Amino acid sequence: MDRGFEAPELQRGFTFLKDLPKDNLLLRDRFIEPPFSILDARSGHWQDRKRAWRTLNIQSELGRDAKSYSCNDDAILKYSYLPNIDTGTSIFDPVLCELMYAWFCPKGGKILDPFAGGSVRGIIANYLGYNYTGIDLSEQQVVANYSQAGEILPNNKPHWITGDSANIDTLLGEDAKFDFIFTCPPLL
Repeated sequence: MDRGFEAPELQRGFTFLKDLPKDNLLLRDRFIEPPFSILDARSGHWQDRKRAWRTLNIQSELGRDAKSYSCNDDAILKYSYLPNIDTGTSIFDPVLCELMYAWFCPKGGKILDPFAGGSVRGIIANYLGYNYTGIDLSEQQVVANYSQAGEILPNNKPHWITGDSANIDTLLGEDAKFDFIFTCPPLL
């Protein structure tokens, strides 16, 4: 598959599952991290993969107006049991995307993200050969996501839809089928 762009850091020292011989694979080779492990995002292996993904220059924060996505004072009081609640814009970890896709979605599978937000989940999915569809309320966010994807994956852009996931059957059609639903729904 022509991705239109190959990050050299992702090629050096990192092998994708599709490129490995099928016999004698270690769990780490097959799943990036063993699927029954405790995920340690501070480990050297995780951080190395994250640095490699950063070479794509994904800017998932683009298109986000932090004020429109932040919690109001009443919400902070309501959820005061949450320590150090962050009211700014969060960026999804690309290594976590890679893991979830490798663990739970068949090769070349269709991924649905009903609360898409930034571009990282879609770009990682399509970079790895999956078929991503994301839905977001913000047209500004969807436009920014397409712009990012156009720079990184000009020949294999993820698909984003502006709309409310409460109307998912209307947005996608009642017969839409996906292999994996992966999302980071809003807190409130």
